[in-house]
Amino acid sequence: MSLSASMSNALSGLGAASRMAEVVSSNLANALTDGYARRIVQISSQDIGGRGGGVRVDGVIRIVDRGLLADRRLADAALARDDRMAAAFSRLEQVAGRADSPDSLAGRIVRLEGTLVAASSDPSSAVRLEDVLAALDSVTEGFAAESRAITGMRNDAEAAIAADVEALDRALGGIHRLNEDISRALTGGQDATALMDARQLLIDEVSSIVPVRTLDRPGGKLAVLSTSGAVLVDSRPAEIGFTPANVIVPGMTYAGGQLQGLTFNGDPVSPSNGFARLDGGSLGAAFRLRDEVLPAQQRDLDARAADLIARFEDAAVDPTWSPGATGLLTDGGGPLDTSDITGLAARMGVSAAIDPAAGGALWRLRDGTAASTRARSETARRSTGGARPSPRIARFSPAAWPGAPQATPPTA
Repeated sequence: MSLSASMSNALSGLGAASRMAEVVSSNLANALTDGYARRIVQISSQDIGGRGGGVRVDGVIRIVDRGLLADRRLADAALARDDRMAAAFSRLEQVAGRADSPDSLAGRIVRLEGTLVAASSDPSSAVRLEDVLAALDSVTEGFAAESRAITGMRNDAEAAIAADVEALDRALGGIHRLNEDISRALTGGQDATALMDARQLLIDEVSSIVPVRTLDRPGGKLAVLSTSGAVLVDSRPAEIGFTPANVIVPGMTYAGGQLQGLTFNGDPVSPSNGFARLDGGSLGAAFRLRDEVLPAQQRDLDARAADLIARFEDAAVDPTWSPGATGLLTDGGGPLDTSDITGLAARMGVSAAIDPAAGGALWRLRDGTAASTRARSETARRSTGGARPSPRIARFSPAAWPGAPQATPPTA
């Protein structure tokens, strides 16, 4: 072997060693970088004129465990789904409060019962009647606050759907562009590993929104499909569309046509024609919150409000009450309309007949919401043996209301 051939062999070896050192350095520097995969250098011997010509760097390979990566992406989707659901349930718990908390809805009901019991022991006490009025106001505000929170959460879910769809479209378009760039780089003999890292990051982003799997395509490209079979990226990226509502109010539903679903390449996607193809990640959780979980909470809250209003609209509780009249609590200022209780929790209020601030009188708490005059004066009441329980107050017991804990009557 000539001296020049020996030098050429040595230089090729030094070049390969330099490239391997560069790759090792990159592996160490990016060990914690999201999307980065460990690289190794592929080398082979080369011949020149039938003689050894040193070594040749064939390329740099990304080392990826495809099975592990697929499992991790499925776990990411499940985590994103569960995180969104858990955050919503946690917020609902904070709004409703603990049953033993005085600020919770159950705690306000307990306080109302306590004030009614106290007032029934001395119906002539204006202070105790004022306590009943304050407790009624507190109960209605508790219902309204919980209803507002549920409605706000539905609006947040709507915004989350829009954000997920926007991120999904952006990521799918990016994956398609990177597929083309990688194919061109590999065809030209260039190193495409950095582009593959970027593509992996985008696929990871998609996988938290919609669980996905990938398939190899010629030229280093990847097809991305949802685990239920929807093609998200192949020859072109899928176009996911969504038109959010400006404001969601109680009673608005997808089934009723007031709320929108997704479109997939221009075609509507609904639960009946395959929405499950995009379920399993944060996007599916947002739809479930908007269309199932939170509406169910609203229905339950409205049913409890209707039950409470109906308990006061009873001649056995208020002898002055008549059908079509209001009790202590109202449905938007009027009697309970059992044919439409959607959103009732936010409409419920205290009857103006007992509220001095609205032109009413507290003594109607004792004598009846429809009473035109006091049954008798306070002096006469006391002269006939002192205060005695009022049928108007004593006959109502919120303790029978579903979920309300028992109250301890306050001392006089």
